[in-house]
Amino acid sequence: MKRSFADTLRLLILNREEMLKASGAINGSAAARLIKINQSTLSRMLNDRSGKPSSDNADKLKKCFGVTYDQLTGKEPVPGIDETPNFTPTQKIINRVPLISFVAAGDMCETVDPYPLGAAEDWVDAPVNITSGMYALRVDGDSMTSLGGTHTFPHGFIIVVDPEKEARSGSFVIVRDGLDSKAVFKKLYLDGDDAYLVPLNPKYETKKIKNELHVCGVVVSVHQEVPG
Repeated sequence: MKRSFADTLRLLILNREEMLKASGAINGSAAARLIKINQSTLSRMLNDRSGKPSSDNADKLKKCFGVTYDQLTGKEPVPGIDETPNFTPTQKIINRVPLISFVAAGDMCETVDPYPLGAAEDWVDAPVNITSGMYALRVDGDSMTSLGGTHTFPHGFIIVVDPEKEARSGSFVIVRDGLDSKAVFKKLYLDGDDAYLVPLNPKYETKKIKNELHVCGVVVSVHQEVPG
């Protein structure tokens, strides 16, 4: 029976213990590293039921798994794994993104290249579908700690940032002005041609952007690290 490329790829990965977490869920970062592709590309391939791999990615996948193109795209059976009893096409994918510094995030405002695989302070789970260049930051300080609002981002919390998401008034953003290489985390408020960076903690002042504003990304997820 013909399978989609996404389901075939998921089955191939599930047959490789080094690409799985101890729980049996797919470890997206480990799989991407072994296949030698960007993790965001792997995530898109695994979640696109109608897609096909590019020729370059197909070559990497064929080499990694020892299959032909027709086997990879589900047109032909893959010896040794088609009868895998525990295969579940919808098995959870563990997406991971690099945890970087606010200085590195500021530098990324100037580049179109995604953060390189393996070059990170750490890697953290991202409970969202990742896109190219997505990264995580550790909140530093209490300026974004709310004293009773709907959203709060205390010191030490991990925020996941999407550099491809459009920033709007009310978005929680990572921004850098034209005079400082270090990025900052604030709520963006737009009033006509004026832009303001709003802290959630009332003891800090709202600042009007006077220089050129570079939006490095929009916060799409947040989680608290629990000490082990």
